[in-house]
Amino acid sequence: MANIIYLSATNIEVVCGTRKRDAISVDFHRHIPLEEGALINGVIIDEAPIKQHLLTLKGEGINEAVLIIDSNKILAKSLSIPKMNHKQILAYVQDELSSLYDGDDKLIYDYAYLGDNSEVKGSSRIFAVGIEKSFLENYLHLFEDVGITLTAVDFSINALINLTDCLPGLMDESYAITSIDGNNLTSVVFTHGDYALTSRNRIFTTEEDPTSFVTQVTNVMSNLTQFASSAQNNASFKEVYFTGISKPTSKILFAAIANQLNLRARFLPDLRNVYASKPGRDELSLNTYLYTLGYLIGE
Repeated sequence: MANIIYLSATNIEVVCGTRKRDAISVDFHRHIPLEEGALINGVIIDEAPIKQHLLTLKGEGINEAVLIIDSNKILAKSLSIPKMNHKQILAYVQDELSSLYDGDDKLIYDYAYLGDNSEVKGSSRIFAVGIEKSFLENYLHLFEDVGITLTAVDFSINALINLTDCLPGLMDESYAITSIDGNNLTSVVFTHGDYALTSRNRIFTTEEDPTSFVTQVTNVMSNLTQFASSAQNNASFKEVYFTGISKPTSKILFAAIANQLNLRARFLPDLRNVYASKPGRDELSLNTYLYTLGYLIGE
């Protein structure tokens, strides 16, 4: 049994499941609404309500978990590297990312192997990350205080990259995946199946005002297509997959994006090999549990 916890600005997202051959059985899935301002840009502002919710999960039998975190404070970059050992790769990652950081904290570096680089013989692609030590330690201390052992900590974008390798129809395609969490939009662009870039934006409305919501999200997507297709990025796409929106709003939004931007907008595909062994309080899908379910699928 794997317990996956993702802390967002609006929710604590939890999925507990087991991989059985080619299928995934989910025994528990839940969104716990998080008090406004408790977590901002991944930074713990008020740990009291977060701790209380985690204690509730602890009381329900979650004693260990994988934690997924997200923040624009986490440095990330896709790199092409020659053959190196682990120590050399970490030194290379530090050289590449340290110039992007202007803070005073110590950075912790890590990377994930993405595969061989078909464009450069003998080289590999990695997803490199750098995170402030104090930023990470705040999470470690929080979970230690409530008695939940963290078996791993992953970056949301890395979990998403691993997920896309497992989704039918996305191999070698160019597309964006946009996750909406309250007022926060995170878009990850893939070119020919490879990670290209991440863009983060804020909107100043919610689905409660559908007209304004659709207008602002469509504007964000328009800017993203221009940014991605620029000579600097060379990552144009014609499809965008959304998560974190209701089905009624999606119909209006998808039509607006198709008409105004000539993009095909839709939800991520349904997962036939993932099922809930026990009923939950909401739908079990990538639209509702992108990073937690995505981690379980892509691990």
